[in-house]
Amino acid sequence: MINPRFPNLLHNWLTNRERSDMFTRDRMFGVVALAGVALAAPPFAQGAALPSDISAKTPVMTCKETGEVTWPEPGIADSPDTVNWKADIKFTDCKGTAVDEGSPTLKSVTESGTEKASCTGKTTAHVGKGTITWSDNTTSDVTIGEISESKSKGSGPGDFPFSIVSGHFKDHSAEVKDKVTDSGHPCPGESKATIEGTFALYGPSGS
Repeated sequence: MINPRFPNLLHNWLTNRERSDMFTRDRMFGVVALAGVALAAPPFAQGAALPSDISAKTPVMTCKETGEVTWPEPGIADSPDTVNWKADIKFTDCKGTAVDEGSPTLKSVTESGTEKASCTGKTTAHVGKGTITWSDNTTSDVTIGEISESKSKGSGPGDFPFSIVSGHFKDHSAEVKDKVTDSGHPCPGESKATIEGTFALYGPSGS
């Protein structure tokens, strides 16, 4: 004889099974969504930072730098907005103990990243990465952060920390102090500027 409660038991079992399947699907969807967010994160989420004792150190190499920075169209706007940037820089007149000891000197660097900028005011969230080419034509990868940066009508000073992560001077820190000057592409809509400044290379982190 069939248990008269069997239909109810079967119904409850099927209901619980459906809830379990829905819970499993929801969990899988959540995992996929989180993975998608992680993959969509910007590639320059974390920049370099200078050691806390950098002010007490003497650079082992300093070089003059000149170059150009560009922002893709529509360029920098009047209101702060996140923009991509790319810089190509050449170095000259390198001096310091590392040079005296015969170490390779800075030749050039290509950089790219993102920042939140406007024609006038503070520029924030400046992060990036790049590749240094040395005088012996070897290369080093670098990460780039921001200490301070501002613009007035598209031109202004900046102070940026670098961390060298491979090649010559791996684990060394550097500080770049420069000024960008609008090069005939007035803000708003500025898409190109010249760069002049100095690159100071310090000893390895923690030394």
